[in-house]
Amino acid sequence: MGRELLLDRPTLSLHAPWIAVAALAALAGAAWYALESQAEPTSTFLVGLDRCRLVLGAAAGAIILFELALWPRKALRRVRILGRARTWMLAHIWLGLLTVPLIVLHARIGFGGPLSAATMTLFLAVIASGLLGLVLQQTLPRRLIEAVPGETVASQIDRVAALYATEADDLVAAACGRAARVESEDWAAHTGGAPRARPDGALSASRAVGLQIVGARRTALPLLSCELPDAPIATAGALEEAFRKEIRPFLADGPRTASAVGSPEGSTQTFERLRDAVGPAGLDVVAALEEACAVRRQLDRQARLQWWLHAWLTVHLPASVVMVSLMLVHAYLALLYH
Repeated sequence: MGRELLLDRPTLSLHAPWIAVAALAALAGAAWYALESQAEPTSTFLVGLDRCRLVLGAAAGAIILFELALWPRKALRRVRILGRARTWMLAHIWLGLLTVPLIVLHARIGFGGPLSAATMTLFLAVIASGLLGLVLQQTLPRRLIEAVPGETVASQIDRVAALYATEADDLVAAACGRAARVESEDWAAHTGGAPRARPDGALSASRAVGLQIVGARRTALPLLSCELPDAPIATAGALEEAFRKEIRPFLADGPRTASAVGSPEGSTQTFERLRDAVGPAGLDVVAALEEACAVRRQLDRQARLQWWLHAWLTVHLPASVVMVSLMLVHAYLALLYH
């Protein structure tokens, strides 16, 4: 959702016309229903209250069909003749909410028979999931900015995490006097095929190239800035053991591991102990590994928030499709037997 679709003071002028239209239409429908309810009850088709309920139901049905048209509209976002996507979204929100009083009045504030009850239940599920989506779209992007300052493209989260794990492998390998690991396809794509081989003490290809992901909303997370050690450190054994048992599994698999570094508190304690174990010679490497774990936690948090940002659609869209199908059957049967 674009910034202009947030419900706050700067964007109120965009929402105000749609709010006014929806409110006036709901009040007009309620007033008509109330007037017809005061008249003598009748069961004659298209007379009095029956006619009012039919018109309100037909209006709600037409709006619901328009609401469903948003999904093909998104697929045709480049077709300018269809209007701006922002206008469609504003209409989707406020006309969708308008259907609630129209449907309630149409149903005489009840559920009716089995078909009507099933349709109404799905309708309420669609409205509830849509409201949940609206709330999430209002709140989660702000939380993302605050909680994940280095937010990257959602589809690249796994790849970025893998690059950080590869950097950590290089650092620990150099600190332990081992050669860097074999180039991966992901790494080759990231560095443009640059060779990994380098003289001792030189920056790795990742640090020379830097991390750039096309389409990132903000500057992507930088890779680790620590230079590779010129020579193996004397306390490399403690570093390698901690890396193998706690750090590397978390960098590779994130929340799927039970590593202590998966939480800020556990990470602080783990790296405090590791700094004491490796001594001054390995402090830069330990700091870089701690940074990598912090980045991994940020990426995992972003993935969780991104999931919540879109999970409501798994209910909203299927329920909408089934509801529209039942609604059409309901309308056909209602016209057939009156």
